[in-house]
Amino acid sequence: MKHEDNARAYDAGMKLHWLGSYNAFRRSLVNNFGDFEHSTILDFGCGTGLLLEFIKENYKFNGLYLGVDPGNGMLRVAKDKAVDHQGRHFIQISPFPSLPVQNESVDVFVSSLVTHQITLNGKQALFKEIYRVLKPGGRAVMAEFGKPSDIMGNLLALYTKKIWGRAIPEIYANAPENFAGVVPQLFESAGFSQFRVTDRWKGAIDVMTGIK
Repeated sequence: MKHEDNARAYDAGMKLHWLGSYNAFRRSLVNNFGDFEHSTILDFGCGTGLLLEFIKENYKFNGLYLGVDPGNGMLRVAKDKAVDHQGRHFIQISPFPSLPVQNESVDVFVSSLVTHQITLNGKQALFKEIYRVLKPGGRAVMAEFGKPSDIMGNLLALYTKKIWGRAIPEIYANAPENFAGVVPQLFESAGFSQFRVTDRWKGAIDVMTGIK
């Protein structure tokens, strides 16, 4: 993952990419958090802290926000957003897919368009880690590529595999297995209950949730 060299450009570019649906997409993730005002949230692949920024601007949040990302440049931008007078938000760095937190210490795990950057073995290890760090009753919330459901979704899958997969293989080489529907299987095999797909974007990006 090599966004970090252009982290601030990436920050602006992500908002531009989603255009008017940027906030709605983030909200579709947060809608699955439940009552999270005093929760511990772990944002896996937090990047430049876009989700944290959205939460601070739109919700009452007095909990602990842990952002995990391997990119130093990304984290520098994220830390700027994490500063507040109570010091309750902070960002950590960790090699993927390990999660640098204690067992059963997290209320909400969230990740947005990250797992397609990880090998299948890495994904399996990650889901075990997610289950480990969540408290009983904790929620895993994830936005990720899924099986295409319409023309737009098929075009997104084709473009991702054929264009982005060749241009940026370190990010998209493992995306085909996500488009084949592996993520719901990973939720199930890790032991999550009440798995649901709660929203779908661009015909092939699912917002999913499961409970420990």
